[in-house]
Amino acid sequence: SSLAHKLPQELLPKALEVTRSIQDEYQRARALSSLAHKLPQELLPKALEVTRSIQDESDRAEVLSSLAHKLPELLPEALEVTRSIQDEYQRARALSSLADKLPPELLAEALELTRSIQDESDRARALSRLLPRFYLSDWNKEFWQENLHVLARYERQRLMQNLADLRPVIQFLGGLEALRGLATVMRDVCQQWP
Repeated sequence: SSLAHKLPQELLPKALEVTRSIQDEYQRARALSSLAHKLPQELLPKALEVTRSIQDESDRAEVLSSLAHKLPELLPEALEVTRSIQDEYQRARALSSLADKLPPELLAEALELTRSIQDESDRARALSRLLPRFYLSDWNKEFWQENLHVLARYERQRLMQNLADLRPVIQFLGGLEALRGLATVMRDVCQQWP
């Protein structure tokens, strides 16, 4: 982990093999997370394979989060790894990391996976990153009303950011009057809780 940022490119394949051989999963995940930022594209399938082999869901989600920004062609497989995470908090965490990198063709699958999360706070965490990726024309008003309702249960600061990001959705649902009401409510909340 300490050496990862200092390793030259030619040693990265060997470093990944050494990482794969670490028996302690926590330490393997830590080393792989540190290496993730330096790995070239050709080593990413092996890194994802090592990630898949990590049994501890928290450690697996951590590595997946570290790899997410480098996985464009492996995103379907990364979504499958995320699907295998049983712990809803960790699954939401992994989905949040992948959300802004997913191509349009994987958004519906990610949404379905997010909707399967029972805990509303965990579901809201993943939805808050995923929903801004959807186009208004892709879904009907019921879809947006249902999902905005879930977001309303998320922590205040993140909800305020989500509402700002979802201005077009709010206008779609309620027109200019809804936008004016949103601005008033946001101002009141900011004055009450600076």
